[in-house]
Amino acid sequence: MKPEANAITRLKAEGRAQLLPELNTLVRINIGFFLIQVMLNNIASDLFAGTTVLSLILSEAAVLLASLLLGLFQYGYYSAYLKGLYHHNPSFRDLFCGFKVQPDRSIKVQLPFALIELVCLLPASLYSYLAPEELPFRNYILVLAVLYLFGSILSMLLCLPLFIVWFLLAEYDNITAAQALRTSCRLMKGHLLQALLLKLSFIPISLLGLLSFGIGNLWIKAYRFASFSVFYKELLTQGNRQ
Repeated sequence: MKPEANAITRLKAEGRAQLLPELNTLVRINIGFFLIQVMLNNIASDLFAGTTVLSLILSEAAVLLASLLLGLFQYGYYSAYLKGLYHHNPSFRDLFCGFKVQPDRSIKVQLPFALIELVCLLPASLYSYLAPEELPFRNYILVLAVLYLFGSILSMLLCLPLFIVWFLLAEYDNITAAQALRTSCRLMKGHLLQALLLKLSFIPISLLGLLSFGIGNLWIKAYRFASFSVFYKELLTQGNRQ
């Protein structure tokens, strides 16, 4: 485990170094992406609010569509960090470039993420709709939190093979969505644990960011994704050597 820990420390150090010149721009991009994500999620969840099974089905369909639309912004988000990695001066406008560069690719790549999240969080959604009204509020919140946490962890683990797919899509304009998904799974073989440890290593500092009512996490997220981009670059370099 020590070699893995040393590798994580090095990746994060390189991520910090890569991040500093573009920090303000990347934080603005984080803010923009966060606002777009919140807006899409709120619209999708409020569109078919209700307590019936039909309302649940329509609500989950709206959430799925919102997630697919978010894929267009995901492409721009990762493009900005890729530019930062290669010192190509990212800008806030990069966040919207997914609408211009073969948008169908972004939607297709986002589809497996959206479906995995939908299935993993479905128990929490079903519980929130179908829980008995006479259930004590404290018990309701506790069960809902456990279901949501379990679903989120499962979703994260299932998506690990696709950890670098957005970087691949942003870097190669001629790659198809299916090729990007397959390439990510191939390159991630033998590196899933390292990717997981890299993600988990940011939990302590993210919890500290909550002390600033989450505002500090805008900078922490920039640090996190800069480290992810360094991880991607190393993985790509290793893959090209093989």
